[in-house]
Amino acid sequence: MQSDDPALRNERRDAEPADHHAVYEKIPKGRGLWQLAAVLLFVAGTYSLNYLFQLSKEPPKIASTGVFKPTVEAVKAAPSLEKISYRTAGEVRARNFVTITPEIAGRVIATAPNFRVGALVPAGSVLFRIDPQEYQTALASAEAGLLQAQAGLKPTEAEAKAAVAEWKLLYPDRPAPPNVAKEPQLAQAKAAIAVAQAGVESAKLNLKRTEYRLPFAGYPAEIAVEVGQYVRAGSDYGKIFPLSATEITAEIDQKIAERLKASGQITATLRMNDETGKESLEIPLKFNAFAPVLKEESRLSKIIFTPVGAVPSGLLPGMFVTLNIREGKETLLYRAPSDVLESGKYLRLLDHKNRVRRREPQIFSREGEEVLFSVPGESGELTLVRGAVIGMPDGAEAEIFQPEAVKDTAVENPSENMNVTPGEK
Repeated sequence: MQSDDPALRNERRDAEPADHHAVYEKIPKGRGLWQLAAVLLFVAGTYSLNYLFQLSKEPPKIASTGVFKPTVEAVKAAPSLEKISYRTAGEVRARNFVTITPEIAGRVIATAPNFRVGALVPAGSVLFRIDPQEYQTALASAEAGLLQAQAGLKPTEAEAKAAVAEWKLLYPDRPAPPNVAKEPQLAQAKAAIAVAQAGVESAKLNLKRTEYRLPFAGYPAEIAVEVGQYVRAGSDYGKIFPLSATEITAEIDQKIAERLKASGQITATLRMNDETGKESLEIPLKFNAFAPVLKEESRLSKIIFTPVGAVPSGLLPGMFVTLNIREGKETLLYRAPSDVLESGKYLRLLDHKNRVRRREPQIFSREGEEVLFSVPGESGELTLVRGAVIGMPDGAEAEIFQPEAVKDTAVENPSENMNVTPGEK
């Protein structure tokens, strides 16, 4: 710490040189200039040497790569005209049921062994029998009445014949009047015979009805008939599902329904196992109609089919089956490996100059390693980019690596709710 004493401050001031520049005057001026000139000369020489060295070197060659062309693997896909088949699940249902309604009254004395719920009842087989004794008696009585009516006709015919002969003796030139020929009496006798004959037929029919039969094959769905039970004519005692009332329905997307409607004749088949469960049966179906309204919950359209020919006995209401629904007209389709799809729904096409075009196809099927699709506005062979390529915008030019042909194989199972396969060419 310095003292603030005035005397000490005066002593220090007196000890300092009167002129600060006097210290530097001791250095010779010529020596400083030479040092500065030497430094400037060194810098100038270094720069000159470096410049001459750069001029003597060959300028570097910068490689020009031009526009970046990504290398891609491509595959060619050729179009083919085919009928598209939509594979979907269908349900077997009964168009209607027939009630078990006896036409006569009586007590049940027997039922058929296969007259039970879920068992197939052949067409014309007896389901149950009603006690026939009463109806046998009625038939015998009706037959006796017929004999009596026939016997009453013969005397009347004899009387009429005698009366006409007597009239001709008296009036040979005039025909016998109706009353003389007993025409009213003959008509009455013949009518009595006709009534008696009808009574016999009715009695025979009632006797036949004691054996309850149905003219079609079917499956009993409900049964309320037992041995010993008294049944009444016109009352219902269950219901049967006729095989002829079999329908197969499927729910499909509205867009597919519109395609089917516009395609003309619709055909279909269903697959199911036979009664042994070992062999698969393919049953042809006939298109019936589209339901007039959409299903309320799903907003799907319902399509209805019926089997062609004999209905297999194992096709029961409530069963689920696999349907193949085929369009009536042919569509231009492409098949390609599934890795040509970008983000699952886009394609990258290459034109004749290998420029990229991004397109959104209409996909009908994708399963495993193949995809079935059509491309709006395209009808020729396509070159498709495989796999994902980063940074390749539309219009960019690409280098193709090992293009290869697509194998012409069928797509077995489509994805999502509605499966689609190529049909017959």
